[in-house]
Amino acid sequence: MRFLKKKLERTGVQMDEVKERYHIGQPEQMTEEIYKRVMTVLAKMRTAA
Repeated sequence: MRFLKKKLERTGVQMDEVKERYHIGQPEQMTEEIYKRVMTVLAKMRTAA
């Protein structure tokens, strides 16, 4: 989760947006597959201004 939080900060994406998009209630509910998907998408995003 530490890496996820860093990527969210870098991109400016809010955890609430991730939870809504992937239909999870809490970050801890992410499966390994969802986590990998989220990290891949965030890696492709530009750094927030």
